[in-house]
Amino acid sequence: MDREKVSGRSIDLEEKIRNLVQPDAGVIHASVYSDPEIYQLELERIFARSWIMLCPDSQIPNSGDYFVAYMGEDPVIVVRQADGTIAAFLNQCRHRGATLCRGESGNTRNFTCTYHGWTYDTAGTLTNVPREEFSYKEPLDRKKWSARRVPQVEVHHGLVFGNWDENAPDFRTSLGDAALYFDLNFGRTEGGMAAYGGVYKWRVQCNWKLGAEQLTSDNFHFMTSHSSAITALIEGEAPPFDGEPGRIFTSVEGHGGGFLAGQEAFVAQLMTTTGQIGADYITQIEQPGVAAKFGQQWADFYPVYCNFFPTFGYLHANRRINVWIPRGPNEMEIWAWVLYDRNSPEEVVELRSKVTAMTFGPAGIFEQDDSANWVDIQRPLSGAIARTSELNMQMGGYQSYDDWPGLTGPDLTEVSARNFYARWLELVTKPNEALEAGATKQEVLANVR
Repeated sequence: MDREKVSGRSIDLEEKIRNLVQPDAGVIHASVYSDPEIYQLELERIFARSWIMLCPDSQIPNSGDYFVAYMGEDPVIVVRQADGTIAAFLNQCRHRGATLCRGESGNTRNFTCTYHGWTYDTAGTLTNVPREEFSYKEPLDRKKWSARRVPQVEVHHGLVFGNWDENAPDFRTSLGDAALYFDLNFGRTEGGMAAYGGVYKWRVQCNWKLGAEQLTSDNFHFMTSHSSAITALIEGEAPPFDGEPGRIFTSVEGHGGGFLAGQEAFVAQLMTTTGQIGADYITQIEQPGVAAKFGQQWADFYPVYCNFFPTFGYLHANRRINVWIPRGPNEMEIWAWVLYDRNSPEEVVELRSKVTAMTFGPAGIFEQDDSANWVDIQRPLSGAIARTSELNMQMGGYQSYDDWPGLTGPDLTEVSARNFYARWLELVTKPNEALEAGATKQEVLANVR
């Protein structure tokens, strides 16, 4: 079958993208943040076959609890089953395509479409069709017309991930060299992580990649963008912004993040972001636990920021996880939760939630700085000249540390962003055969007849 005819695209588009994004040269073309054709490729070739964080499992603790999440622009219902496992399926009735569940979360025994009454159980299986015996010549094949299941769903450290690609490597394998760094962010305590309260949701007028690339690699912006916010948070004179000691990690799978080095550096940050109570808990309880679990070398480094490809970001000091949800090439929606260690004291949990809301909530003083930067990047891209600009992503390099997996190096480098775009480029130029090599129009009509 001719892939060009089936997908409706020319292979020239893939070659065009390779010219627009050149990770090895550290050059990216501004149009990749606004081009509608590239955006559609992202939905089909990245979001339809990558691991996406759906929600913390504490969001659905009981049998029948559900939460409506997104994988790209596809809405999915995530449901706790009677046996304690978790299933996810497309939030779309298989009759006429209406939304199957209009709620955002809750508890139920089944889902009934409000359009014509088709009913599905919590596993997405079609269980009832009104007046089926009078309306159809033959009984419906309920298995065939059940909701479309997300074939791979896994839970790690209290976080639920899904992947539409049934042939994709499992989640741990997909992390590659970043697996240890994932554990150092989310598996620091034996009790695991849970979400405090519900989810924050807000929209920003920018492309989803701007948030993802920042948490993959960019600690450098902190010194400029957030200096006023830091001054407002602390008493006395603000510390000099000459860069904090730290290390970055990155991998060929597109994951990346950073750590602060040394007790003094991360205690100073903790005092700013969590206060004395939070700082004491982390230094006196959490850090010794990390040393016992992973070794003292890892207790001497404190995780700060990370993004696991494509859209799962995390700020560790604030315990804020977020998902970048695309809403077209020029807009994204941010969904964010505040996490806490299940064994931590209530006063630590409450303090962290308040401080995070003040700093990285929808109206947080740091979050407003970041959003303003991203909007300022996106707004000019409607212009004929700005969207033809080449942008520089050449800062810094890396050096391998013997005890650190993957590519690592000193802080203040864009090597992680270059790896993010190398992985992005690999996926958007590789057809998703499950979607793009589907039936031709003639084959569809033949099946209908």
